[in-house]
Amino acid sequence: MKKNLDRTEILGQVLYVNNYIKNRFGRREDGTLFKVRNIVFMGMGEPMMNYSNVKKVCHYLTEPSYLALSQRRVTVSTSGVIPSMEKFIDDKLPVSLAFSLHAPNQELREKLVPTIGKFYTIEKLMKTLDRYTHETGNEVMYEYVMIKDTNDLDEHAHQTGALLKNRKAHLNLIPYNENPAIDLAESDEKQIRKFQKIVMNYGVPVTVRANMGREKKSACGQL
Repeated sequence: MKKNLDRTEILGQVLYVNNYIKNRFGRREDGTLFKVRNIVFMGMGEPMMNYSNVKKVCHYLTEPSYLALSQRRVTVSTSGVIPSMEKFIDDKLPVSLAFSLHAPNQELREKLVPTIGKFYTIEKLMKTLDRYTHETGNEVMYEYVMIKDTNDLDEHAHQTGALLKNRKAHLNLIPYNENPAIDLAESDEKQIRKFQKIVMNYGVPVTVRANMGREKKSACGQL
């Protein structure tokens, strides 16, 4: 851990890409410039461990006098840092929330997300997420990286369906982005689709993330 990005560094990335898009693609048919449409706080850092700066940036992203993005276009993704998630709820930020689940039971989640998984249990996390949906009316996007013979079995699908049933939830299945330094493999497409069908039978909406950026080693689906 070297440092957290401050608000100017985060905004700098957004503005840089925004200007690139405008210069690269120019204007639409209606005369308006192309620009950044979606922003997700996630990746190689944990947004909720830099909450004060994330909160400040969300203001600039959504205010009409700045970038004026809608709540549905800005998402804060977290592996589950409950104290900051509670602040996120209390502050009523006008953005969406995504949660990296990756496992439907505590034992498996501790193996896949050991640092946070052991400290903030699934039981505690679900109570916090239930509070979020109750107070905001918004659904939570649950992210689930599909790893072959690890968390993609039928039993895991049934456990996931039971966990999310009757909750305001949308499950996003992400094929594991293989890393040669780690002995894990991507689930095959047939098993991913079977997993999707099982969870949907519990009344939970499920999508499968399209793979993009793998040739640059920048696709979603890493741990």
